Amino acid sequence: MKICVIGAPSTGKSVFARTLSAELTKKGHSCELIPEFASQYIQQAGAPLAAWEQLVISVGQHQAEQNSARDFVVTDAAAFATYIYAQRSVPKLAEKDDWPKYRQLLDVLRTTARDSVSSYDVIFLLTHVFPPRNDGVRAAVHLSRKECQEVGRDLAAFLDSERVEYHRLKANDVKAIETALGIIEQRSLIHSPLSDSG
Repeated sequence: MKICVIGAPSTGKSVFARTLSAELTKKGHSCELIPEFASQYIQQAGAPLAAWEQLVISVGQHQAEQNSARDFVVTDAAAFATYIYAQRSVPKLAEKDDWPKYRQLLDVLRTTARDSVSSYDVIFLLTHVFPPRNDGVRAAVHLSRKECQEVGRDLAAFLDSERVEYHRLKANDVKAIETALGIIEQRSLIHSPLSDSG
């Protein structure tokens, strides 16, 4: 079962994904946490400055998610989210004469996004934006709370446009993990109950 945790920067998705994965493991399930490829990429290569790097990040995330053989996979990102970031950044990078190339890149990312979004059994969209902080990985633009909120709205708009089921949660809600586990338990793909028996 593939569980996706997404959200704008500063929504607490990494902590949420780690906690959710740990709780599933505690309940005796075979579970793997797939970290956000974009963060690894930025740590190794620096913040993406060229439009083509968005494609590298999208493919890298998709490949990381395909390599798990566990019963449960929790992803701290999604390949389709790269398309949202590219939509916001690529037009700013494009010179007028190069726009046809950038348009092709966005088309490829959109196709990849549409293919990948249906691969998740459960999608959690985190909506509460904590005060952004500079962690050495975050892009300068994502240090703005307003920008983070806009990214969150764009993610929701994409999911709505694709008519994909997702669940809005707030990482600052003390019952958010419990709510997430309840939603996962309700999914028909789960063969054994998550709750303790006896």
